[in-house]
Formats: sequence, structure tokens, C-alpha cells
Amino acid sequence: MERELDNQFMLKEDHYFSEKRLLENQLAQVMEEKRFFLRYLEQLSLQVQRPTPYYDVEPNRQIVYRLLMNSREEAEQRVKKEQVAIDHQLEEIRRVFYQERQHYEEMKRRARR
Repeated sequence: MERELDNQFMLKEDHYFSEKRLLENQLAQVMEEKRFFLRYLEQLSLQVQRPTPYYDVEPNRQIVYRLLMNSREEAEQRVKKEQVAIDHQLEEIRRVFYQERQHYEEMKRRARR
């Protein structure tokens, strides 16, 4: 009985850690995509700063900068939303795992009696 409980808990523990690792990798990927996109926007802004006949007209330069800033803000909001969702999932699986751990420990105590 006790050995069966141990095996069941080990499976649950393996599942928890693999799911946690998957979510952490997903979060790292989102952050990497954010860095890549922000670098891309930075490169675009550097290109706009170069003197060209089209961008030297002030309203055009302002429009481009506004678009770049809006893109940056939108990216920040999307990343924050994704990050909050992943953090929520991590917290939920942690909570479920610790409930299962408490149940396992209680069952193990009962089996010893």
C-alpha cells in the first residue's frame, strides 16, 4: 500500500515538474521574443534618425516615432498579459501539487498506523 502511494506521488511529482519546466520555458521564450522585438524597434528608430528627404519633413518624423512608440507600448502590454497568464498557471499547478503532497503525506501517515 505504501509503495503504491509512493509510486503514485512520484508520477504526480514528475508531472508537476515537467509542466512547471514547460511553463518556465514558455515564459523565457516570451521574454526573448520581447527583447527581439524591442531591438527591432530600436533599429527602426535609428534608421529614422538618419537624414533622408522623406523623414526630414517634421510631421512624417513625428508620425513614425508615434507609430514606433505605440508599437512598443502594445508589445509591452501583450507581454505583460502573457506573463501574468503564465504566472497564474504556474501558481495554479503549484497550489494543486502542494495539495496533492499534503494528501499523500496524510495517506502515508494513515498507512503507517
